[in-house]
Formats: sequence, structure tokens, C-alpha cells
Amino acid sequence: MRVFASYGVGAAVVLRGGEGFGPRQGFRTSSGLTLSEDLPMVAVAVDSPATIASVATEVAELLDEGLLTLEPVMLAGNGRGPGAEALPGVDSRRRLTVWLDRHARVGRSSAYAASVAVLHKHGADAAIVLLGIDGLADGARHRAGFFSANRRVPMLLSAVGGSGAIDRARQEIGVLLPTAMFETSDVRLAGGEINGAGPVPPGDGPSTERNLRLSIYAGGLDAYEGIRQQGLLLRVLRRAGAPGATALQGFYGFRGKQPPHGESFWSLRRRIPVLTEVIDRPDACRRRLEEIESVTGNRALVVVAPVERLSRPAGRA
Repeated sequence: MRVFASYGVGAAVVLRGGEGFGPRQGFRTSSGLTLSEDLPMVAVAVDSPATIASVATEVAELLDEGLLTLEPVMLAGNGRGPGAEALPGVDSRRRLTVWLDRHARVGRSSAYAASVAVLHKHGADAAIVLLGIDGLADGARHRAGFFSANRRVPMLLSAVGGSGAIDRARQEIGVLLPTAMFETSDVRLAGGEINGAGPVPPGDGPSTERNLRLSIYAGGLDAYEGIRQQGLLLRVLRRAGAPGATALQGFYGFRGKQPPHGESFWSLRRRIPVLTEVIDRPDACRRRLEEIESVTGNRALVVVAPVERLSRPAGRA
């Protein structure tokens, strides 16, 4: 976050994962006392290609382990910008990310709940709200504190749907939240042929390789043969040799036709939506999809998007 701030990136946020594993295959979960001491985290920064290229080079030097990727998005400041070009094929979808202040309001409703309601009304496939614990907004850094209201700490709303549904929802949310920042990017529903370019020759900076990002939108109560789906999915991916996976626990959202919902204070069972991210080579992602389907069947929404995976320059550990 200090690097992001030093370059003055337009927006950045740190999200805390609930479960996951990395290249060393060490499993971490918030449901176990010992295993919750080193939970996975995801940091996201958005700015112009030139700024992000400089940031990525410096961040790559900081990482002894972990994963650094680049992904193209289209920014719109108020929801009225141009839409992205849809991917060819019947499985094309659009991902919308809305950057919000945690306590922003639309009338008597929270901004995140009002935005999710708009997405649900326009027929989006899924939406999930993710809390940030650190971030940059309007040129200033805002960190969450235990005894703080955390009003300016950024939060993300991630939604997927058909291009028409997403664009209509983005227009309406832009009217409700004229200062919010929006990202759109093209994704595909999982299935069919998965293509990807080979590795890009390294230069003076970090080398890059074309990978695919699999995003699994599911529910916290979804189960497979009586076992909680989320924990089983991560364990299946880990046993199959996936390089890593991170489950981000949302606190509000929906999938399919179900109404928007969040965690209830009096509930004994966690109803929160979950977004699981897996990044791997295109050829390996074919196997990853089979492993995901073996656990989720048609009970989760899985979308695919290309990313560039960065590593340190040749010769570095």
C-alpha cells in the first residue's frame, strides 16, 4: 500500500481472504484457530497502464512469495462511460466492479445494498460485496481500525451478468452514486475451449506469462454430499496440484434468482456469499474447471478472464 500511495494510484484496496492456499500448499482458514493466524490477502490497484506498469515492477521486488497479475479494465467515473466490447460467443459476460465508501448512503439505504438491488433488478447473474481493510481513495490512505467507524475505507462490489444487464445497471447506479468509480471487463462463462498465449520473453523488468483467472461465485451454505462446498472445493484444488486459490468472504450479495441477502446477527449458519479466485496456465485451467465442477456442479457461477502473470526478472530468486 505504501508503493501504491507513493505513485498516487487512482484507487487501491486490500481484501482479507477467509480461506486459501499458495504455492507452498499451506492451507489457511478462518474456521481453525491455528490455521487462521496467516490468512491470505489480496491487494488491488487501478490506474493508467503506464502507472500500473511502474507500480508492478516495484511491487514485484517486494514479493518473496505470492502472485502478481495484470488485467485490463475499462474505467468510468460516473457509470455513463462507454461499455466494453463483448467477447464473441454465447458464453460472453461482463464483470462490473464498483468502488464504494463503506458507509455511503442512498436515501435510507446503504450504497452497497442499493447497488446490489439495482443489479438484481436488471438480471445480473451474481453480485458480491467485499469489505476492504486498507485502501486509497481520493488521494488519501484509509486503514480500518477496531474502534473506528471506518467510513472512508474502500469496499468493492463485484458483479457478473450479460452485457446489456450490466450496462443498464451501471447507468442506474451511476445516477444514484455520481462520485463512484466503475470498472468493466469481459469474461466468459466456464466451459468450451480455453485459449491462451504462450509466455512473453522477459525484458529488463518482470517477465509475464498469459494465465487465466477463474472466479467462482457461490454461497456460504452451498453443500456437496452434506459437506460445506467451499472448504471441499479448496481441498480438491489443493490435492490436484493447483498453484493456489483464495476465497474472499463477502457480507452481502446474491446469485441467480435468489434475493439479495447478507449475514444475520441471529443466524447460527453463515449465509454470506463467497468469491473464490484461482489463477493458472490455460492448459491447467481445463483440469481446474473439471475439479471445480466435480464439487459445485451447477450450484456456482464460474467465469474466466485472461490475466498476465508477472514474475521477477530472470536471475532473481
